[in-house]
Amino acid sequence: MMLKDFIHRLIQKPEGLSASEMKSATEIILSGKALEVETASFLTALSMRPVTPEQLQAVTEVLMAHAILLDGLEDAFDCCGTGGDGLHTLNISTAVSFCLAGCGVRVAKHGNRAASSQCGAADVLEECGIALIADTGFLRHTLATLGYAFLMAPHHHPSLRHLSPIRKALGFRTLFNLTGPLVNPAGTKTQLIGTYSEAAQDLLAQTIALSHDRKAWVVTSADGMDELSLAAPAYIHASDGKKWVWQAEDFGLSPAPLEAIQGGDAAYNAAALMRLFNGEPGAYH
Repeated sequence: MMLKDFIHRLIQKPEGLSASEMKSATEIILSGKALEVETASFLTALSMRPVTPEQLQAVTEVLMAHAILLDGLEDAFDCCGTGGDGLHTLNISTAVSFCLAGCGVRVAKHGNRAASSQCGAADVLEECGIALIADTGFLRHTLATLGYAFLMAPHHHPSLRHLSPIRKALGFRTLFNLTGPLVNPAGTKTQLIGTYSEAAQDLLAQTIALSHDRKAWVVTSADGMDELSLAAPAYIHASDGKKWVWQAEDFGLSPAPLEAIQGGDAAYNAAALMRLFNGEPGAYH
């Protein structure tokens, strides 16, 4: 079948595509055999249908089958989020990943450059002088000796090169915005995932629940932040189905407005990150 056949099915079937159809359509896109206009049409039609956990899982399985993997590192932890909250804050999950490693947790942090913000994880790390290494042997070495590795998404998912410019041109969220935390090339089994809405939160938690050997907390906050916010209640949805709410006061922390952690470009965020690691108090800390 061709991608246009799946586009017609998306348009004609209210329930969208089955998991197997999603796999086939994703394979066509990743192969580069589809025209750009077909891929754009497919993503647009897909965005107008509810996505099921089974569909999202099908896409992630195809992405992992095409990925450059680091086997044997499943015990590492990841705190990669989806991004996309549009709030342009400082790089929180990136800072958290280094704090975790400093506490003795092995971290395989999956990340990329900014998509909707001014400065993504890869942007701030590069500005800090950290090379975005692709060599899997070196990444294994840093995990073994430092307990940390940053896994640059494009290095490990080269098949997405056909899709990236189309997604940027479309300018709206698609199903692929949710795949980042689900396709860590180290195959991490424990995760903290931040996302931009309760609907995305539920979908991610239910998708991870389909893989019985993975555990995750998926979080979003009432102010739309894809993190545990100091400015609003934070909702936590565990992959085992449990749900609860946290607020800053539950941890003896003072509430702070989002403006207190407002970010900027890579240079601005890198300077703030280094001040944080040097002990600067405040909302970022």
